[in-house]
Amino acid sequence: MTICSVRSNQLEPIREMFPNSVYWQARTGQADVFGLQDDNGVLQAVMAAELRGLATRLLWLWVAPDYRRQGLGRMLLLTLMANGHAAGTNWLEADFPMDGNLEMSSLMISLNAPFRRIGSLYTTTLGEVELSRLERHVRQAVGTPLGQADPQQKKDALRMLRTQGMPAYSAPVAQCYDSDLSRLYFHGGALRAMLLIEAGAHLCVSYLWCEKEWSYILPGLLVCCLRAARERYPADTELYTGTIAESASRLSDTFLPKAKKTFVFRYRLPIS
Repeated sequence: MTICSVRSNQLEPIREMFPNSVYWQARTGQADVFGLQDDNGVLQAVMAAELRGLATRLLWLWVAPDYRRQGLGRMLLLTLMANGHAAGTNWLEADFPMDGNLEMSSLMISLNAPFRRIGSLYTTTLGEVELSRLERHVRQAVGTPLGQADPQQKKDALRMLRTQGMPAYSAPVAQCYDSDLSRLYFHGGALRAMLLIEAGAHLCVSYLWCEKEWSYILPGLLVCCLRAARERYPADTELYTGTIAESASRLSDTFLPKAKKTFVFRYRLPIS
């Protein structure tokens, strides 16, 4: 096995193994991606990470099924920590569960990395969501589909993501988030609420924000998104929501009673 830097076009064959956000960070050069390839030049393990300030953040780890439990993940992690040390970062961080990334979870646990709870994650399917229950709380149909937003509105959405500490994607927002399902809500010329969904093998409510006095808008945004999703995806499509955003967790607690709740932990290791 040979460690190599991974070019963006090499990710295409395994794109479905990555969340859209991580994939587009890799495509736009905002995440460092390296992997292990066999003698035939085929990638058998890939790790994506970003160096931000004093921390190196592990974003995703994928190992081909035939090569798991053979130390490939640990080899990539040691390379990442060496790169982080050379770049002057002090910590390696990873949040999970991250859409079921079991390889990364097992790796951090095996290293006895200290952790703390930072939020909740809810898993359900489109067919289990009771839209009628949601619709009782909706005062009006709200939200502009991301794909129909004008350039200035998309800039406002990006600015809000950066203000809230989210990755500042240089690619258009629509490349990372599904442009038909995601919703922006404007009133008085200002962005008041936003719900962004990543779509792939499953759907993930990856970002949810609103101004405090506009919190009643959130159920309407979720209804609009899920109505559109049901027209495009089968009922057994998995839906993830309730990320580390407090408003997303509250919405999931109230309106997704059948969802399975798990906790999100942040693991942190010193780099020396």
